This record gives sequence, structure tokens and C-alpha cells, in this order.
Amino acid sequence: MEMLEKLPHKNLFYFGFIVVFVFIGLSYWQLTRYQEDKQIIDSIDSKENINEITVSDLYDANNKYEEFTKVQLTENIEDIKKVFQSIVNIHQITIGYFSDEKFELDIDIISNNNKISRSTTSQSIKYLINEGYIQQTNDYQYSMAQITMPIHRLNQFLNSYRKFEEIIDVLIRSYSNINEQMVRISETVISKRLNIKKEETIELLNKLHQQKILIYEAKKSNYTINFSIPRPNINHLSLSKKYLNFKKVKNEKANELINYVNQKIECRNINILNYFGEHKSEKCKNCDNCNMGLKIKNNSDKVVENAIVFLLNYEPKSPSFIYKQLGEVIEKQRLNSILKKMILKESILRDQNNLLYINQ
Repeated sequence: MEMLEKLPHKNLFYFGFIVVFVFIGLSYWQLTRYQEDKQIIDSIDSKENINEITVSDLYDANNKYEEFTKVQLTENIEDIKKVFQSIVNIHQITIGYFSDEKFELDIDIISNNNKISRSTTSQSIKYLINEGYIQQTNDYQYSMAQITMPIHRLNQFLNSYRKFEEIIDVLIRSYSNINEQMVRISETVISKRLNIKKEETIELLNKLHQQKILIYEAKKSNYTINFSIPRPNINHLSLSKKYLNFKKVKNEKANELINYVNQKIECRNINILNYFGEHKSEKCKNCDNCNMGLKIKNNSDKVVENAIVFLLNYEPKSPSFIYKQLGEVIEKQRLNSILKKMILKESILRDQNNLLYINQ
């Protein structure tokens, strides 16, 4: 309270204004979410006569709901060029150079130099290896660590040995499950976050290992490569036809998986068998799609009601959630009408949060 009294009234006003603004923003977001479901429930609750709707072609390919979108896996040639340029700069490799001489690659240094992720850096190096621009002479290894001391004992240790407090804090913040299992760590990244040299980080990790605070297994080596063909000009690097075809196949496989997840009509067992080249028309009658029994069009009210019951089988759901799940096979107005009938028949009910649930 004394600190607040010492603050200028102007600062207190600004602080209060910011708090109020944030509170209003959060309240507005919550209100809009509530109103969306409230409007749906109100339309279901209205006392108007329930009109019969003629079912036409309910499937609109241009406006169908998809929980997942299609993916496009592409490799950025500019990132590959950056990684290659970083490699040749670090080791001062001139255009046209080739030799069996081995050079070390540190993924962390290259990714930090180019401000790109370790994953992108690693994929770019693999591309350069696969295309023959560089040749890999060993497998890349990672340092591993796990904090094995229980938290309460770890706190006691840190109270006595304050010099380890910062590195333990960085390890826990950087690697969320490091106290549960062995995880890959980067001494370079840890050093940057501690603002100390990499050698100092390794020394601290070794001391913690000796104190049995954690298990630390340092990597034995980085990638080692050589330039078995003359080093090309950076501007001549391009994505090869072979690689682009490979990526195309990867895209197709990924999208097949996404289509499988999005599919709400066909039997999942038939989908899986077709994927592996075994053609079968008999449904399994056990998967979620078989249990819902939906078709692309001309679903009877009873079939839609069964699908709604199936969706509500485990926990209450909002009307908007049901619309999203079934929007591909039934228009919103007709689904609204069916929900209204089910509530009037009391086969489903709603709670104080406007969530629908089965009347059991």
C-alpha cells in the first residue's frame, strides 16, 4: 500500500485504465461466444410451427465444413541457400573446392546465424546431402539430459548452491518434460539464454551430473561432411525434379490422412483397406461413421437424430459444435428443425450453459 501511495496519480490512472480495457476485451469475447449459442437455442426454443423441409442436394462442395484443411509441404529454397552459405562461410569453402577433408557442422550455430528453426536447418542439410552438394561422413548425435532429483530435494539443493539456480531454471523452462525422461538438449541454446560461453555450460552440466542432480550425456560429435564434388555457386542451387516429385507424394499422403480424419460418411475400415489396396464394400458397423449412419444427402430425420445422440453420447455439446460436425451432410435450417423437435420430445435437454445433453 505504501508503494501505491508513493506512485503519481497519473500513473495509477493509466494502470487502472489498462486493467479495465483488458477486462472489457475479455468480457466482450466471452459474451459473443455465449450469444452465438444463445441465438441457436432461442431459435430452437421458439414456439413457431415446425415446418417440413424438402431435402434437395445438401452437399455443397464449395461450402462444406472441414475441421482440418489441406496441407502443402514445400521446402523453401531460400532457407536451403542460407544454410549452404552459412556452411561454406564458417569453413571458408571457395567455389569449385572439393576434397575428402572433413568439416564439422553444428546445427545450433547454423540455425542461430540464419534465425531459422533447428528443424528447418536439419531438413535443409539433409536436402544438401541427398542432392550430393555435400557428403555426410557420420551420423549426427544429440546431447541428452534428465533431471532425476525430486523437486523438493532440488529446491533444497539450490538453496545451498545458488550458482546452479539459473541453469536449472533454463533447463526446466526450455525442456518441459526434462524431469520425466531423457530429452535432447542444445548446449549452444542454453549458453545463449544464460549469456555464458558454451564451455561454461558444459562444465555446469557435468558438475550437476556428478552431484546426481541430473543425467547428462554429451554428444560425441556433430555432423561431419566433406565436399566430394566441386562446391557450386550459391545461385545455382535449386530444388531438383526428383525432390519435387518426392514432396508431391508426401503432400498426397498427408492430405489422404487429413481427408480420413475429416470424413464423416464412409466407413473408416473401408477407407483404411482402400488405402492399402484392398477393396471392400462391407461396412464394419463399429466405427464412429458407421454408428452415425449418415449419407451425403437424403438423410432421414431419424438418421440425423441418431447422429446427434451419438455426438452427445459422452458429454454435453453446444449447438454450434453439432452444426460443425454435421454441416457437411445437412443444411443448417433443417438441422435446427430436428434439434427443436428433439428438445420438444425431451429426448435431449439443455443445461444452464446452453449445452445439449441426452435425457437419460
